[in-house]
Amino acid sequence: MILLSNEVIIFLFVEALLLLLQGIAFVNAVGILSRWDFAASTALQYRLEKRAYLVVLIILFTLGFKMLLLPYFSYTIDQLSSIVPGAMCGAGVISANEYGPPLLSLKVLIVFLTGSWLILNAEDIKASSYPYFKAKFWLFIIIFILVAVESVLDVLYLVNIPTGDPVSCCSTIYGAAGSGEPLPFGLDIFRLLILFYLIYALILAASFFR
Repeated sequence: MILLSNEVIIFLFVEALLLLLQGIAFVNAVGILSRWDFAASTALQYRLEKRAYLVVLIILFTLGFKMLLLPYFSYTIDQLSSIVPGAMCGAGVISANEYGPPLLSLKVLIVFLTGSWLILNAEDIKASSYPYFKAKFWLFIIIFILVAVESVLDVLYLVNIPTGDPVSCCSTIYGAAGSGEPLPFGLDIFRLLILFYLIYALILAASFFR
């Protein structure tokens, strides 16, 4: 059974632990945002600043682990290919049911938003006035909501992976045999290369003008 796999047990346990910690940070973040006034010199603001420091540490810890968990998720899916009939690698396993592709897309989106949060936090702590404090807390709230949705999709995906019926192999998924479906999002090789180099150029330009 899929859920009894050692890799799946470890993955779900870490995911649940991170979700719990992020839930604690989420509740505190909402409370801090509702009463935050950096210009105030009150005892309440002083307590909020101390609490915010601890919340940011929790967020840093959990988001850092979330980024490390994506490669482990890929490893787990690849390991499951030996259990799922017809799957030769993780590509066949991730497409084993309707929850796989949106789950993978959501994980990539969360990693992108996590990177944005880390950059925003790094810029915020450089300035003494914390200009991005509220922005990074609101961004974390969005990330937490997506992580909660991701956790539900994780369970739905893993529970519904078939172990009796064969799934599509890589050649069928990506049309390598000439009779399958095209690459994801209807792209062919030429358009995929153009998209890759456009994104690469955009990253270089963003790094240059930063």
